[in-house]
Amino acid sequence: MAYAAIEEILSRVSPANPPPPSRFPDFAPEDLKAWAYFIYVYLDCSSDGEGHPSFMPEYRQETGDVRWNMWEDVCDPFRFIYGRNEAAVKGNYFKILLDYIKKLTAKWHDTPKHSDKVLGFDITEGNYAGMYGRAMEARDVAWQKIMTYSSTLIGVQNAANSKIILPEIAVLYGKVKTAWDSVFGSVTTIKITSSYRTPREQDLVPTARKNQETTHATGGAIDVQPNQDFILFAGNKKKFVFWGYLAWLFRVTGKAAFGKKPYTLVEETAGNEVVHVSYTYLLNESAISEVVTPELVRPYLGELPHEYKWSPNLLKEDLGPNAITNYWKDFDANTFTLDWLVSNVGSLDPNGAVSAGWMSGFLTYLSNHGIEKEKVSRVQINMLDLQSGEP
Repeated sequence: MAYAAIEEILSRVSPANPPPPSRFPDFAPEDLKAWAYFIYVYLDCSSDGEGHPSFMPEYRQETGDVRWNMWEDVCDPFRFIYGRNEAAVKGNYFKILLDYIKKLTAKWHDTPKHSDKVLGFDITEGNYAGMYGRAMEARDVAWQKIMTYSSTLIGVQNAANSKIILPEIAVLYGKVKTAWDSVFGSVTTIKITSSYRTPREQDLVPTARKNQETTHATGGAIDVQPNQDFILFAGNKKKFVFWGYLAWLFRVTGKAAFGKKPYTLVEETAGNEVVHVSYTYLLNESAISEVVTPELVRPYLGELPHEYKWSPNLLKEDLGPNAITNYWKDFDANTFTLDWLVSNVGSLDPNGAVSAGWMSGFLTYLSNHGIEKEKVSRVQINMLDLQSGEP
C-alpha cells in the first residue's frame, strides 16, 4: 500500500475534527511535512514553537499548508545522500524528533486538568479526558513509527515490519560500524545477531536467563559480533579480545554521541558469543517515564523488565551503564605473550573493555612477529581512534 503524501493528508484530515491518531493516513517515515501536520493536529497546535526541531517544517493555519521557511531542497535533511553514515545521521534526526514528542507528552501530563489550554488546544472540563487520551494515542503512533523505521535503518526489520528499536541504538550502531569498518573492514565486518524480540519470539526463548526478564523485548538492546568466519584467530578463544574492543568502541561512541554510555556485556558463552549493547535505561530516566513512554516499550504488565516477576527491582541495565571491571588500556610489548592472552582473555566476560591504544599495540605486535600475517596486513591500524575517552 502506497504512503499518503501531504496533499492527500491535508485533504482528508481536518485540524478541527481529525480522526483518531491510529487512523491518520499512513505516511512515509521520512516525510517531515506529514510529521509536522500530525504533531499539529494531535499534540501541539500552539504558535510559540517551543522546542520545535530546527529541521522540521511547520503547518501554516492561515494558508492551510506545511512548509519550511526556506527552500525545501535545502531544509529537508532526508533529501541528501549519506552513504555509509546513513543509519547514524538519519537515526539522529529521528532521535531529536522523538525527544520532541517526549517533551510534548510530558507537557500534556504536567498541565492541570482545569487549565483552559494545553499546547494551543482549548480545554474544558468535559473534553479534557478525550483530548488527553487522543494525545497519548498520538504518542503511541509516533513511537511505533519512529522505532520501526530505526530498526529498518540498521537492517534488522522483518517481513511483517514489526521490529522496533530505539533511535539511539540505530545511531550508535551506525557510528560503531563505520568506525569498526574503517579499521577491520577489509578483514571482517560486524553484524547484529539479535535485536528486538516480538512477544511471540520472546515466549519461544527457552533459557531462564533470557526468559521473561530480557530487555530485548523493550526495543532497547542489540547483540553484536564480528563475522566469526573471518575474524583474526577464528575458532580460537584469543578472538575474544576483539569483543572487548567492540565493547569499548560502543561505550566511548555512545558517550561522544549522547553524553551517555550504553550498558555492555562481553558474552563468550558457546552459541552466544556476542557483545550485548543496551540503552534500555533511557526508557526509565524520567520520573514520569510510564507516561512519556508507551506500553510498546514496557511489555511486562506495563513496566520495564524486572529481575523476577515478583520483584520490584529493575534489571541492572534498566538503571544505567555498568562499570567496567577489567579494562585493558595500555599494551606492554615487553611482557605480552599469546599464552598470556589465552589465559586472560576470558576475564573480559562480562564487564571488560579493550581500548584502541591497547588494540593498536596488539596489532603492531602481531605484525612485527608475523602472526596472522595476511589478515593483519589488511587491517588499517592507523585508523584506530587513540584520542577517544574512557569506557
